[in-house]
Amino acid sequence: MRNSIFRGFMSSAIVLALLLSCGDGHSSPESQADHKRGAADGKTAKAQAGVLIAHYLRIKDGLIKGDGHLAAAGASAILSDLEEKNVASSSEQEGTASLRVRESIKDMASHLVSTAGNINHQREHFRRLSQDIHFLATSFGFYNPLYVHRCPQGTDKLDLLWLSEQKDAASPYTGKPEPSCSSAPEIIR
Repeated sequence: MRNSIFRGFMSSAIVLALLLSCGDGHSSPESQADHKRGAADGKTAKAQAGVLIAHYLRIKDGLIKGDGHLAAAGASAILSDLEEKNVASSSEQEGTASLRVRESIKDMASHLVSTAGNINHQREHFRRLSQDIHFLATSFGFYNPLYVHRCPQGTDKLDLLWLSEQKDAASPYTGKPEPSCSSAPEIIR
């Protein structure tokens, strides 16, 4: 029983690693920098998830600056990475959670790209993207510590959440520090 659970978990992790892998087809200097920042080598699931996390951090920075085009560029890099590795997928090959997260990341990134001129709409989609990237970060980690910032939104809504490499970070939802958010963010190592 334990072996079958372990094998199922490892199979899901391996498939997710394949789905998140990417090549060297990034032409912009920002995208190349994201790859260097996110992946020391392209062979591990941590490295492959790290590349997506690095692109996510660029989206976050764009939203903090109020630059929807910078956020869209980060989202476009995520889409490129998810599309580069064209792996045949089915529910039998992938774990359900892995497939759901991958599809959600792809969907949110698509919305961020298509709404580059509407920063408020981008911030709405960033909310879900942050939940998905949080899943990747907690599953695989990142090469640098990440701070998880949370802002309570009441019982009927998801908390605002974002990841940052800084402990004291402005909110990508408003572009400024949020005093109502947690003063001691969780750390993912």
